[in-house]
Amino acid sequence: MEYLIIALVGGAIVLLFAYIAYSQYKKILREAKNYERGLKMIPLLIHLPPSTDDIEVGSRDTRDVTEETISQAQVLYNVIASTATKGFKSKLYGQRHLSFEVVATKGLIHYYVSVPIVLADVIKQAVNAAYPTARLEESEEHNIFNKVGRITGTIGGELGLKKEFS
Repeated sequence: MEYLIIALVGGAIVLLFAYIAYSQYKKILREAKNYERGLKMIPLLIHLPPSTDDIEVGSRDTRDVTEETISQAQVLYNVIASTATKGFKSKLYGQRHLSFEVVATKGLIHYYVSVPIVLADVIKQAVNAAYPTARLEESEEHNIFNKVGRITGTIGGELGLKKEFS
């Protein structure tokens, strides 16, 4: 009986160390993969036409316009969500990243999406499916910081959800 308890405790300790080693290995692999993914991304500039003034004319209800806007975004996010991969490799390395960015420079607002090269066509199609009048073009990476090095004029932020996303 004594040997059984020692074997169980020893087995638990071995499993604990194996889990810790696996977690650290996974962390190292993800960091390396994220660095590699960062080098294989391209920024796309999204040109959106000005919005129409359907609400001011009185021909449409505000709720209809809001629902239409939400449905456009749903189309876009559903296509993006479909790019998620499943399996052991995605659990080990994580998912591909992309970012939507809103940048205001010189009084103009620019919309960017940074995507992995392999997903560029999919994201272009998703944006065009959601916003048919949008035009996307590959652009150089934008730098929001002052070239002189002064900090004034650069503000950043991050939005977080109040409730569970699901």
